[in-house]
Amino acid sequence: VKSEVMRYPLAAANDALADLRGGRLRGAAVLIP
Repeated sequence: VKSEVMRYPLAAANDALADLRGGRLRGAAVLIP
């Protein structure tokens, strides 16, 4: 099993949410402080 993780800086939280809503994420999104 291989998991995919997309890392986003905390300042890009809106981008991460947009990617999630737009179906562009495969796996998990992680916000990095």
